[in-house]
Amino acid sequence: MRSAPWLPLLAGSAAATLLLLGAVVWHGSGFAPITTLLGLAACGGAAAYVLDEESAAVLDATPTSQAHRVRWRLVLVALPAAVAMTGLLLLDRLDPSTHWLRMVPFAAGCLAIGVVLAAVLRRGGNRAPGDLAGVVAVSVVVLLVATDPLKAWVSVAPLGDSGHVGRTVALWSAVVLVCVAVTARCSRDPGVPGAGYARVAEIGEIQA
Repeated sequence: MRSAPWLPLLAGSAAATLLLLGAVVWHGSGFAPITTLLGLAACGGAAAYVLDEESAAVLDATPTSQAHRVRWRLVLVALPAAVAMTGLLLLDRLDPSTHWLRMVPFAAGCLAIGVVLAAVLRRGGNRAPGDLAGVVAVSVVVLLVATDPLKAWVSVAPLGDSGHVGRTVALWSAVVLVCVAVTARCSRDPGVPGAGYARVAEIGEIQA
């Protein structure tokens, strides 16, 4: 936890807070959905920083497993998650006709995408994947909303009178589950091929 990148995490959460605050101030206008979507995407970008480890080389040499450290780090996702939920609750209270709480699964998906991208990059050897993972996460979310590729069957962001709300929940639930599975897979401690043979050779040399 001490090596957590608090500065970018707090900065990303603050940016999301400002965007969602703008949506709250101008609720009921066409400006609110845009800033809300950007704010939730920013929450996903902030979540991408939770796996950064500046001192990873030292931490990897300790008995603490990578999976254990990742579990502790995932607690930090509560910060951007709290920002997202607070913003949606305030918007729903001020403008209930827009059904802002329908965006909760979308917000969860944004957070999950940010974390899974960081986990994949971390597994690939990037010790601090937050910058790249955050930019990609925000870009992916914005592109999905802008293009809405599955609009004939499901709405990515079901605001107002848009249909397929149940399908939207199913879609983002599936996205979250897949992201959780991939993150768990990428968080396993990698094996060291040949280590056993090296140890046997070392023992043989000592005995000789």
